[in-house]
Amino acid sequence: MWDLTEADAFYRGSLGTTEAWRDGDLTIAYAQPDTSVRLMVPTSGKAAGPMYLVPSVAEYLAANPGFDDPSGNRHYVFGQRT
Repeated sequence: MWDLTEADAFYRGSLGTTEAWRDGDLTIAYAQPDTSVRLMVPTSGKAAGPMYLVPSVAEYLAANPGFDDPSGNRHYVFGQRT
């Protein structure tokens, strides 16, 4: 499990990211300037990883079945409802 307070201090202080959004005490997503990539840090025990905003999660997953990083690093895709 992540210590979200410790992780927050690291990502803001050491890496210079800004908070993009937060889900209470469960997850923080961080942004860096000039990119839409987000880094999500959850307390759920799942790995931290980049987040990609896509127009449709269903279409992305259908076009990229079984897409995994060759090193086993986690990545996340999400869509925004309008």
